[in-house]
Amino acid sequence: MTTLVDFLRMHRSHITVVGLLSVSLSFWPSLSLHAQSLQLTDKKSSPATKFEEALARLNLGEDATYLEFSQIEGEGLDPGTELINGTVLGKDVMPAVFRATTDGTCTASMIGPTTSLLAAHCFETEVGFARFSIGGTSTQAICESDPTYAASSSHDWSLCLLEKPITGITFEAVNVEDLPSIGTRIILTGVGCTFDGEPPRARPLKAGVSSLVRRPANVANAVDRGAYIYTKSESGDGEAVLCLGDSGGPAFVFLGDTYAARRYIVGVNSRTSISNGVGLLSATASAAGRRFISGWIEKNEQVVCGINASTITRCMWRK
Repeated sequence: MTTLVDFLRMHRSHITVVGLLSVSLSFWPSLSLHAQSLQLTDKKSSPATKFEEALARLNLGEDATYLEFSQIEGEGLDPGTELINGTVLGKDVMPAVFRATTDGTCTASMIGPTTSLLAAHCFETEVGFARFSIGGTSTQAICESDPTYAASSSHDWSLCLLEKPITGITFEAVNVEDLPSIGTRIILTGVGCTFDGEPPRARPLKAGVSSLVRRPANVANAVDRGAYIYTKSESGDGEAVLCLGDSGGPAFVFLGDTYAARRYIVGVNSRTSISNGVGLLSATASAAGRRFISGWIEKNEQVVCGINASTITRCMWRK
């Protein structure tokens, strides 16, 4: 098995990923949903009951549109020129990473049996609808974005409550406690473009390495950077750069040297400057990220890997 260390040696320290967004990298689906926060208070409800309670609290139009997600295929695909120093991963390696197949160009991570994490800007409104398909079956979901996103673009998180649990896969884990330090090796993932300006289309999932160069800080600028962590890459040297098409995808810290190693999510793909090789990730362990994610989990009584999952739940990592 080729390890990350091998790739670092072969490709002058890093690999190219595909990526995300170009300033706000995804196209928004047309959702006719009213923006309002979910208020789920029944501590004894099942996941399906909680979903029905949420529906009852939302004034949804009949023309409401779903953002459709499915597992990303990898096995048997010809990477061709799309690879560009990157590594194609199959769903056997990252079975909990899903991509949008209609309207939007977003990516989402299953972080528990009935919970998915993606970017707030995948939706036009604070509350949106999605559907997750796996193994020929699908389940609908209600997705709630951080209510502060409209005022603070770096708060680019949305969490989805699925009507029925997804089973039979290992879920990704999210870290809301430990911000990575400067110089940390960050594993970026994506299915987007391979050069600036290329339109998004269906591709296999790829992964690559970049380095963290900046942690969250309050900086007055055109873009709110309060919850962002930054990666910086030299694409000419084979390093990973995010580009249009992968909003909401996970950025990881790995706990080993192969792509099958244990890992946890440290950020959600939010923005990019392709020409400068800079990726902006909404940090899950920032103060705002921790507040939103932890609050949503408590309110909806969800089981999430890396936070409150027991050994019964199959997780890539747990605290």
